[in-house]
Amino acid sequence: DGVRDGDRVADTSAAIWASRGMMRMSDAVYRSLPPVGAESCARATIAAVGVGDTAALGAPEAGHGLPSTLGVAMELLDRGLRASLRVDGAEAAVADLVRASEMYTHSGSTAPLPELPAVIAAIVAVNVGEIDIAQATIDDALAGRQGGTGTRGRLLLWRSWFAVQRARPAEARQALAEALEAAGHLSARDAMLAHAIRVAIAR
Repeated sequence: DGVRDGDRVADTSAAIWASRGMMRMSDAVYRSLPPVGAESCARATIAAVGVGDTAALGAPEAGHGLPSTLGVAMELLDRGLRASLRVDGAEAAVADLVRASEMYTHSGSTAPLPELPAVIAAIVAVNVGEIDIAQATIDDALAGRQGGTGTRGRLLLWRSWFAVQRARPAEARQALAEALEAAGHLSARDAMLAHAIRVAIAR
């Protein structure tokens, strides 16, 4: 219907801007085309948090009808992102976000979104000192082909980055090489991440 078409347009446009490394434009898309469905509302939360605009976050959307794997994943993702913004919410955030990543992988969804759940979960985990959880989350997403074949390169880049953080340069180089081969052409944000990895390995 028209509502779902509007959400699809917003989701696709927001994901494209995010891949270009322009999360502010991704957030602007959702401001121009406010999402209606719960899943698109969760994607809009990713963009809003990505630009630090927590004031723009409304109340979380309640699910409608029978729960689906994707719907539950997006609900957990939304809840985890909101928890990550609270001083006392780190532990709950990591648990929800890791579970969201697992559920998203199981859903088999390849729908566009500003950032992969595995990457979000891993970044939050690292920020609270849980690098092993971050690494495992990325590895599980790769094994489960989270987001489809088109996202493999990005996940491998993050595997490489976390290998650098764990002082494992050989693993980092291998994952970087695999990422470049899998991606073919890197998006702007992935090219920036790949450059950061090369610099970190050199150091």
